[in-house]
Amino acid sequence: MHGRNACFFMGRRRIEAAKIEIVVKRLNRAIDILVSNGITNFLTFGERGFDTLAASLILIKREKFNDIKLVLIRRSSAYLRPFITAPSTLPERMLFDVDRVVCISERRDTYVTKRASACIAYMPNQLGLVMRRKMLKECFLINVAHTV
Repeated sequence: MHGRNACFFMGRRRIEAAKIEIVVKRLNRAIDILVSNGITNFLTFGERGFDTLAASLILIKREKFNDIKLVLIRRSSAYLRPFITAPSTLPERMLFDVDRVVCISERRDTYVTKRASACIAYMPNQLGLVMRRKMLKECFLINVAHTV
């Protein structure tokens, strides 16, 4: 499922309102570039902010690219307990739209960097990106805060 054809998302929980439009345009282009280069699995943690924005865009793009998949990575199986009422948050609603849910016991960063060849990030602060560079040394990185 993963490997050379997987990408994960990493970024801030808050995106400035004035920058959302350009971030969405860059994110859209980055996804198109990766899909055209064989990336078919997109891994998300379902966190608020950039991660959820990116996952939502993948759900929309599945209509155009039938072979792309969205995989939700969760830390424990406790998150998968049945809902008594309708899901209220986007990550809860995404459970019904993702192609697969994977529950892990290891660190999330370790799990995705072992399995993905690309990362789309939203890191407006270059220092934050430098700090993550060591973790991402095996991944092709696109930072939509500054490029694409």
